[in-house]
Amino acid sequence: MRLKLIQIGNSQGVRLSQSLIKQCGFKNSVEVQLLDHCLILKASKESRQEWDHLFEVECKHTGEDSLKDIENADFLEAKNLWDQDEWEW
Repeated sequence: MRLKLIQIGNSQGVRLSQSLIKQCGFKNSVEVQLLDHCLILKASKESRQEWDHLFEVECKHTGEDSLKDIENADFLEAKNLWDQDEWEW
């Protein structure tokens, strides 16, 4: 497949068809690699893709089987008067 370079501001880019984007599994971003004068585009991993595995490992490490209730966490309490007082507009 041959694609034309298009002007994008002071840069240039290529326009990919929707079907090609779907076939490659591209979402909001791609990973780019330059290898032997070839540009390689890969679908980016989701930022939270491995959280379930990390949670499982952490639970085994701490001996717990669930997350602590974050709503009861001390760091969420108001730490200054601005947060404690009612506001009037």
